[in-house]
Amino acid sequence: MQTNNWEKNRLHYHYTYDVKNSFGMVFEYEDNTDRQNLNGQWNHLLARSNNVTSQANLYLKSQLGIAMKGKRYASNAEFGVAGDWETRKFFTSYAATGRYANGIDNGSFHQKVRVGIAPYVAGYGEFHTWLMLQLEQHPESFNDDEKVILTPLVRLFKGDYLVELGINNNGGPLLNWIARF
Repeated sequence: MQTNNWEKNRLHYHYTYDVKNSFGMVFEYEDNTDRQNLNGQWNHLLARSNNVTSQANLYLKSQLGIAMKGKRYASNAEFGVAGDWETRKFFTSYAATGRYANGIDNGSFHQKVRVGIAPYVAGYGEFHTWLMLQLEQHPESFNDDEKVILTPLVRLFKGDYLVELGINNNGGPLLNWIARF
């Protein structure tokens, strides 16, 4: 998975060990702080509800590793919860994440909410399109324009490939892609 947005460039590789657990590595470069993170990651599915017309998931996400900024190195920890609910037509998600790198930052807390609608319902294996709106809150940001970020985006996927494209209210781009194999 790759994420490129107003805040960071992120490369994430993970292996799904079983239906509830995935393990991986995360490499990040934060544009606005010139900070790099190298973390091991564990995602754990806490709960899943499959219904005839919808699915809901609740995840625990954790990362431990090293943060680098200039010539400083520090242990880095990030913990969060994420949940989503979707039908074939509607999508909602919420994520809350806290992190701390000893000696590099004083900790931070981020929230992200997404809502989406599919303009058409595609069959299994067909090309899917979602129109989404993402709202992020970064209360510790020094720049008032980055405390709340609103990003309209388009999600396109078919089979094992997903691409998201958007531009936020500050003109910052969003480009995410996922390839599953």
